[in-house]
Amino acid sequence: MAGLWKVTTIAGSIQGFANGPREEALFNSPKGIVVDVTGILYVVDFSNHKIRKILPDGTVSTLAGGEPGFADGPGVEARFNRPNGLAIDAAGVLYVTDSLNNRIRKILPDGTVSTLAGGDPDYVDGPGVNARFRVPSGITVDSTGILYITDTYNNRIRKILTDATVRTVAGGGAGHNPNGIGLTARFNRPEGLVVDATGVLYIADTNNGKIRRILSDGTVSTIVGRGRGFLDFMERERFINREERSRTFSIPTGIAIDTSGTLYVADNDNNRILKVLPNGDFRKIAVIEKPNCIAVDTSGDLYVTNASRIFKIEDASKPTPANRNRKQMMMEELKSLPGGIEYQMALERVAESGFFRSRKQTRKRRNSKSRYTRR
Repeated sequence: MAGLWKVTTIAGSIQGFANGPREEALFNSPKGIVVDVTGILYVVDFSNHKIRKILPDGTVSTLAGGEPGFADGPGVEARFNRPNGLAIDAAGVLYVTDSLNNRIRKILPDGTVSTLAGGDPDYVDGPGVNARFRVPSGITVDSTGILYITDTYNNRIRKILTDATVRTVAGGGAGHNPNGIGLTARFNRPEGLVVDATGVLYIADTNNGKIRRILSDGTVSTIVGRGRGFLDFMERERFINREERSRTFSIPTGIAIDTSGTLYVADNDNNRILKVLPNGDFRKIAVIEKPNCIAVDTSGDLYVTNASRIFKIEDASKPTPANRNRKQMMMEELKSLPGGIEYQMALERVAESGFFRSRKQTRKRRNSKSRYTRR
């Protein structure tokens, strides 16, 4: 079953705005998404100018925001203008790129919103609200509390230190190819970004159609992507079946990293969620129409936003607690039985479950399936 992924809709249907149970909740161009340690999802509702909260049972509510505008304050009294990216730190504090307000906002667990950095659109490093951004998009936070931001229309990667000082990590204006160190590197409308456990940054360089890497010394390199490209019909078939490698993205917007260091990319115009392999190739794991942003939880499950829905993508091949508990209960039942008809019935239940299918049986089933597939 390796490589099988299950896609389900957590919430949303048509575009609109509504809180409530998953079946009734509506979103309008949701973008940034994060999941906390308890399984609660937080979603940036881009065109509704709000930050939404989804409980594990699917109930949706508004954490902060209302009509478009700019205002700090408690919960729904705060105002955003096209919020985009979202990050969460170890204390459960949220950070939002408020794109058209050109600011970075902070939301405490109680919903109180404040401004961390930014002001009028421009490009300026410096302390907090004296710094300037131009349509910031992606945001991530490392283990020390340092924030990293894709300053999309300035084509730069910025960081905010714990004292709110803003500095430029890399980028010096728009460019199509150059790698380099720090300000000599070039990006073209970068959007999503993540940081790994060692402090290495990975950037979805959206209009260049590449995934870029920034080391701690500022060295920028391209790890995957040959430039933007939309796959034609035959290329799509090869892409799906993996008969040939293809390293072409078309508008990579979101990027996430799991606890093992594996990268996942939302390729917007190719309608795919991709897993980046160590050799620089990638593998399709799901087809979702126009995916925007992506997040991953500690168990390796993915969460994806598109124009109106929130999706969950699970690796169907990994053992689940339910399956493990089921097997353990069967084993305990077998051990407790003295024999006779009860023992035989328990054996039959185990056999039907498939837990102890022999290699020969498994091989026979696979061969039968492959022959059917070839026809």
